[in-house]
Amino acid sequence: VRAGEIKSQEVAGMLADFAFHSGVATATKNAQRILGRAETGRMGEGDIRALNRLNPGLAFGRLRTARLEYL
Repeated sequence: VRAGEIKSQEVAGMLADFAFHSGVATATKNAQRILGRAETGRMGEGDIRALNRLNPGLAFGRLRTARLEYL
């Protein structure tokens, strides 16, 4: 999920945890969904840039909600 390239440690941690427990493709597709990007399941440069541009609190909250809905 390329968490090391995400500026916010909280967002990176949430995405890594999501990937660990639900699978990399699932976590990536959910991240892409909250960013309004194509859901490929592969985290690309554009996805990383978009995630880093999004307010970290908003990104964390959306990822958290997506993870809870997935469970």
